[in-house]
Amino acid sequence: MKKQILADREDIKKIEEEEQFNFVISILTECGLPLQEISDNLTFDSFNTILKIKLRNLCEKYQISIIEYPGESVEIYAEKTLIAKWEKPWIRLIINSTAPNRKKHMYAEINIDYWTVFEGTSQLPPT
Repeated sequence: MKKQILADREDIKKIEEEEQFNFVISILTECGLPLQEISDNLTFDSFNTILKIKLRNLCEKYQISIIEYPGESVEIYAEKTLIAKWEKPWIRLIINSTAPNRKKHMYAEINIDYWTVFEGTSQLPPT
């Protein structure tokens, strides 16, 4: 699947991280992991080292592996079977010379590509 987000240049990194977090949490929810055991309100802003350790332990318990290739992609496996993949977003900077605020003359188009078995497609995951 593909997703496109428009953002201020200053927000690119935060949006990438937040979208990746939401993707991982949505896959874990689809897998039926009881995320409420970790926190009643698991959000990107509340996610800290303690919650990360708890999440890792919960995933181990349910034989879910999350493999992050820094700066590239994230793969999620259930019992050694690939069930989801997140590709590093690509960014396109766009110039809007008619923007009234000089700081808003350039903004980013964040393009996200991911695959999941929960999409209901018969396509193979991207390589």
